[in-house]
Amino acid sequence: MKRNQFIKNIFSFKEEKAEKEFILSEYNETENQNFYDKHAKKDCKVSKSLDYNRNFIKELFNFGKNSDLIIRDFEYTLNDEKIPAFIVFFDGMVNNAMMGERILEPAMRNIYADIKADKLDDYSVKNIISQNQCSLSKDFNKIADMVNFGAGVVFIEGNSNAVIADVKGWERRTVTPPKTESVIKGPHESFNETLKTNTSLVRKILKNSNFVAETIEVGEMSKSLVNIYYIKNLTNDSLVEEVRRRISGIDVSYIMDTGELEQMICNDNCMLTPMMLSTERPDRVAMALNEGKMAVMMDGSPYALILPVNINSFLNLTEDRYLKPAMTNFLRIIRTFSIFISLLLPGFFVSVVGFHPEILESELFFAIESAKAGTPFPLIIEIIFMEFAFELIKEAGLRIPGQIGSTIGIVGALILGQAAVDANLATPILIIIVALTGLGSFATPNYDFAFSIRITRFFYTLGGALYGFFGLAIVAALHISFLCSKDSFGVPFFAPAVPRTGKNTFDSFFVRAFWKQEIRDDALQAKIKVKQPGISRKWL
Repeated sequence: MKRNQFIKNIFSFKEEKAEKEFILSEYNETENQNFYDKHAKKDCKVSKSLDYNRNFIKELFNFGKNSDLIIRDFEYTLNDEKIPAFIVFFDGMVNNAMMGERILEPAMRNIYADIKADKLDDYSVKNIISQNQCSLSKDFNKIADMVNFGAGVVFIEGNSNAVIADVKGWERRTVTPPKTESVIKGPHESFNETLKTNTSLVRKILKNSNFVAETIEVGEMSKSLVNIYYIKNLTNDSLVEEVRRRISGIDVSYIMDTGELEQMICNDNCMLTPMMLSTERPDRVAMALNEGKMAVMMDGSPYALILPVNINSFLNLTEDRYLKPAMTNFLRIIRTFSIFISLLLPGFFVSVVGFHPEILESELFFAIESAKAGTPFPLIIEIIFMEFAFELIKEAGLRIPGQIGSTIGIVGALILGQAAVDANLATPILIIIVALTGLGSFATPNYDFAFSIRITRFFYTLGGALYGFFGLAIVAALHISFLCSKDSFGVPFFAPAVPRTGKNTFDSFFVRAFWKQEIRDDALQAKIKVKQPGISRKWL
């Protein structure tokens, strides 16, 4: 009996049960209020007592639990007198070499100066610490923010101020070519996750003393830094004030990316079509600022938001300025045609086959009907099934890492399409329609705009399946009316065409030669309307 039980225990792989099942305890706000909240509005000033400051810092940053929090004790030597001090920082957030060479080493030397010990904090900023960004503060709230942001903070016995030195040194991604916006002709630089680096990339292109990078802190707990970029003597003041008002009016705990920021400052998040342009290219941001627009960037995100925008903003590419006008206009026609294919082709096909077969040639009509006769489902079901399969393959190809992703997309599409035809689940011409629709979606320059078209396409397909061309016309009228009623920070979505606001500009559909682009878009109401003189090629 014992032997059978022993063998059963070996092959059953039963684990011992816990003595008591874990249940998540209920949070009690009054009992678990942390130290920082209790002292948020009182007793938040730096004391002259070094022990008090040390204990406050330890409790504030959970010293002992945070393994990367470093509190390093050292001594100032002022006229051969030893004065205790300590520096607090997070390991991995600071540059250790910079901290040693510019803060600790100068502070530990014997200082011969006619000053009192309680004035050592101010003397350190002006004469001892050689770091270029250095300041004094007695507010623990500010000190906590700076330590979390990669600063080293020095506390000195008998001094009522802490010395804050910016010695950030965390790992960061270098400036690399854009990944989501391929570069054919133009600078091969893209933003990274460091806000100062991104600002310098834009400033390097503009080289304008009126370029302003205004910083706003967003997020009660995340303390995320948001920069708004504009050219002071060019951008409309009301636009700057509105963007500043919306960002300053965000009251959340955490905000991590410009995608979340876009949702917080956008008028209508239920609208599929984006009302801001996301880009990772500094030259595109510089071009937009030079037109009188604004840009918003966030620390930790490699994407900038350009605003306001219109429909032409999603059809244009940065390379349009670098190519000759004939090439640019040809490419814009191709892109517009691809958008119409992606948006209308499935609905048009369903309408023709189901309601208006008379517009087809007899041979083509009989070929479609003969192929369709072997399939068991209505045409609308086949199209929705194939569209869903195509979107599934596309998403799977994006999520699978490395080179396997593109292979999965190509092989999956080929195998699935051929299998669907062989199993009489879809007709060959339907596979062609879905493939052309997918290509049109890929040819759309902006990802967010292409995504909105992919979703809107299903409404056109259903309208065509229910009422034919009349259904397409109804959906198109509703779609266009809805877009005409929307604006991006005061600029109508179809401007400058509807309403007509001024002469042809760079943001219009057909671009003119660069030397003929003399005025800025009138819809932006920029302070300086004229971009260049009427005769810019004076060598002629």
